[in-house]
Amino acid sequence: IDEEPPDLNTTTCELQWDLPDDDYCSSCDGSMPPPLMKSTGGALDDDVSSIASDDLDFESGRELVFPAVDLASLNLHGSGPKIGPNTYLADTGASSHMGPGDEGMFDIQQKQSSIKVGDGKQLPTAKIGKRKGVVQQSTGTDIQITMKNYKQVPGLWVNLFSVTAALSDGWKLGNDKKIITLSKGDITIRFEKLFPSGDGYVCGIDIAPVTESAATSLAEGATVDINEFHQIFNHASEETLKYTANAHGIKLKGTLKPCFACKMANAKKPKVAKQTSVIASTIGERLYMDISSIKSISYGGNKFWLLVVDDKSDKSWSFFLKKKSDLVDAMMVFLRRMTKKETPAKFIRCDNAGENKSLQKSINKDNFVKTEMEFTPRDSPQYNGRVERAFADLWNRTRANLNQANLPPAFRNGLWAEAARFSE
Repeated sequence: IDEEPPDLNTTTCELQWDLPDDDYCSSCDGSMPPPLMKSTGGALDDDVSSIASDDLDFESGRELVFPAVDLASLNLHGSGPKIGPNTYLADTGASSHMGPGDEGMFDIQQKQSSIKVGDGKQLPTAKIGKRKGVVQQSTGTDIQITMKNYKQVPGLWVNLFSVTAALSDGWKLGNDKKIITLSKGDITIRFEKLFPSGDGYVCGIDIAPVTESAATSLAEGATVDINEFHQIFNHASEETLKYTANAHGIKLKGTLKPCFACKMANAKKPKVAKQTSVIASTIGERLYMDISSIKSISYGGNKFWLLVVDDKSDKSWSFFLKKKSDLVDAMMVFLRRMTKKETPAKFIRCDNAGENKSLQKSINKDNFVKTEMEFTPRDSPQYNGRVERAFADLWNRTRANLNQANLPPAFRNGLWAEAARFSE
């Protein structure tokens, strides 16, 4: 904050404020209006509320107008964030949360109250109670909160989130540069929507209302839609729902429709055959290739195990690599050697990882190696089952060899590549 706060010990106020004379200032012992915001020289439009406060009784018997957001100067048509029906502006001036809507309210009290806006008008409150909402953060995290002492004020065109009410409820005020934060335990709410206002900005956040479910009306004799009843009672079958409703004296209406959540829960991948119907007729015709990342680095500096299995003979070859990109050079040497021995590899089946795509480019540029790459679909290791099963078998042998050697952990981790080489 660049401006110096007023001196609370002075008896006169040097700032000039265009507010009604019957308001008093807590900063200058009542001789001037409170330091809210600089006047624009005229009254605000009737449909714009720049200052909001609760009716509070003080010893002086006067109503205190709290400072709030200068809504008249908000830039609502720029390229920045937009104010929507669920947008709340952080407000240190209102002692309770308020807004024009009532969706998600509960524990509603019939109590006459009003708030005072910047042009001196008193806006009546329609309802007072609690309001449930879900704070929607840009990170994708949703935080469910309950705003206590929420007031529905139909005359307001924007929601106001009372920072002081949150502080009274145990939240801690902070900031991340320009963003206001409220923290409680391991939960942090960030007012990360910044709206230009005059020479500065105001912070906002989106809080979607949460409507009370039909569970609040499941009293005996109540009538509930069967689809909503299905969601409340853990997506049970229609027979179970009717039995449960009958036992509790609840009448169900409507027809049970297909539930999308149930379909997603019961969805399965299409079955893939464990054995391929295409079998190589000659040695080297089709190779299966895969690479495995190892937690420990071997004494030779290797981190990856590349395994190649021949479809016809079931012969396997192991290559130990320091990094995945070394796969290209190792396989090009191997494929040239296979070609020279007159057992050229016609097909290599593998996943579509980046290093395998790089191998394909090298093969296409090579005039000697004539091998075609077969890439399996994503998350479908079944299509490359020959090498996947070979990896499992070789790993079991490798662990058995290391167990038999009874080596200390330090030696065991460093000798995995040597043990794997002797496991073939």
